[in-house]
Amino acid sequence: MKYSQSRLWYGGLALISALTAFNVFWHLEHAERSSYYSMVAVSMSQSWHNAFFGAVDPAGLISLDKIPGSYWIPALLVHFFGFHNSAVVAPNGLATLVAVILLAYTGKRLGGVWTGLLSGLLFACTPVMVAVARSNEPESAFLLSMAAVALIATEALQRQSRVWLVVAGLAIAAGFHQYMILAWTVWPALAAAWWFGTSGSRAKRLLDFVIAGGSSVAASLVWIVAVWLTPSSSRPFISNTLKNNPWEMVFGYNALGRFGNTKHMAGQTGAFKTFTPPFSGHPAVFRLFYHQVIGQISWLIPATIIAIVYLWLRGRHRPHLIFLAAWFATHAVIFSLVAGMHQYYTAILAIPMAALTAVAVYEAFVDREFLWLAGISVATAGLAIVAGRLNPGYLKYLPLAQALLAAMVAGFAIVVIRKSSKTEAAATGKSSLRIFAVTLTGSILLTPLGWSLDARNHPSFVNPMAGPPDSYTVTLAHKSGGVSKVVTKKIVVTGSTQKTKISHPTVLKWLETRPHGKYLLTTFGADAAAPYVVIQPHLRKHLAIVPIGGFNGSDPVPSLIQFKKMVALHQINYVLMNHFIGDGAGYAGWESARIKHWVAANCHKNENPPSSITIFYCWAR
Repeated sequence: MKYSQSRLWYGGLALISALTAFNVFWHLEHAERSSYYSMVAVSMSQSWHNAFFGAVDPAGLISLDKIPGSYWIPALLVHFFGFHNSAVVAPNGLATLVAVILLAYTGKRLGGVWTGLLSGLLFACTPVMVAVARSNEPESAFLLSMAAVALIATEALQRQSRVWLVVAGLAIAAGFHQYMILAWTVWPALAAAWWFGTSGSRAKRLLDFVIAGGSSVAASLVWIVAVWLTPSSSRPFISNTLKNNPWEMVFGYNALGRFGNTKHMAGQTGAFKTFTPPFSGHPAVFRLFYHQVIGQISWLIPATIIAIVYLWLRGRHRPHLIFLAAWFATHAVIFSLVAGMHQYYTAILAIPMAALTAVAVYEAFVDREFLWLAGISVATAGLAIVAGRLNPGYLKYLPLAQALLAAMVAGFAIVVIRKSSKTEAAATGKSSLRIFAVTLTGSILLTPLGWSLDARNHPSFVNPMAGPPDSYTVTLAHKSGGVSKVVTKKIVVTGSTQKTKISHPTVLKWLETRPHGKYLLTTFGADAAAPYVVIQPHLRKHLAIVPIGGFNGSDPVPSLIQFKKMVALHQINYVLMNHFIGDGAGYAGWESARIKHWVAANCHKNENPPSSITIFYCWAR
């Protein structure tokens, strides 16, 4: 790389990195964190046992409902530096920054300096990626692993190297330890690219698959096998499983279970539980263009489709085109069909879309294919107009400005194409081309860049997303006048929803002055326990908080029999009753509901609790 090119590369990469760092780190102290996932980091920081198994509570009774790979770094930071926002949120921002740099290097491998810089810039301006980077949801570390997959797979395809293919498979395995089955869905794209885009005999390519795929699967399953072989009495209960089985958790609840209907009730039958987050509308062919999703990730979909057609017709980058196009298509289909999802699940789409668009834009620019560039520009600006219409009033002038830039690009293309000869068109002045390049970039990036920059103004620990507050509906079962009813309720997700009138430090200080057992406090559900765990992160094990039922109260830990035994042994004295555990008929089978009813019938309600909490004192009879 020449000196001028080197200076351009590192200078441009520094600017893109600075933009990303500004987006993900600025005013990070005001970012909202999930109390539940913060509690996970604190609990995992207590011991290597908790860290490996992904314990939700300090006592290690219940685990996460996912492989805990995304939380090992936050847990280490909490262990060494104590709990604060930066310890649990900053790792996401750092992972995002590195992911942007890796994708820039991927683009550089595919098409040179300008392609690399454009790839990184397109990726950095993905709104939902910025939004989730300012939270402690388990997404950003996964995106880092997938960005590494893109770079390593590019190297493998260029070199046609089995060794690099194996390394790419191991990077996929790293992603599996963060987001499980979603990481494996990149394998079909990589396999297709290797089979149809590389040389060598079929036997050799098949052997490559066996070695690389086998290594990837083996590395992916290390945690599952280790947990499966550990006696259940020596590890936490695997959350959101029916049989306390890690295989069920990974391939049932977190894979097939995401394509079923939402079932929050205890009476669900089958081989596994299901869970479908209600944030992104119903499955449909055009789901990625719903108002809940379009402004988060979909800006480059038209550009990506045009880029695939252009590169295919030109016969360029065939193995890499197969890989990235199949990656894009696979995940577009998955996110259109899955029963329910958070918008930030879709951030992985930004990797192939940014790379494909950057490669096509640069090569069309070099080839003076202005009509193709105008098509990409107009299609992208058109989508920005649609996104603006679906989110009325939000940054409303940006789509109009982007459309104006797209019109300028189209006008330039028409003028050049109408010149009398290709020689004259190719001889277009350098200054004109520079202006055209800047205008083209703005016509693709202006609105998503605005959404990304504004993401910090809309924090939400429930459902991190850029743009205006989201809304969704939930269905709840409850009893009213002795009659079970089902109610559909609309909820608006906004920032600052974690604020509460309860002074948790006051409650803890009060509890520590009272007679308590092995566990300082027992709550119903992890959300109720989380504020107490995170403000006292160095709880000794015999002063731990017990979240009955795990994340949402549905896990049978402890059972009613176990709970009664814990009370009889003076391990549990105080039970917090504020948090809702369903009283409707659908929740009757939950052990947590049975325990709550038993506590209400057999324990004493404290008449002078601190901070307006409802707390019962249980004693052994």
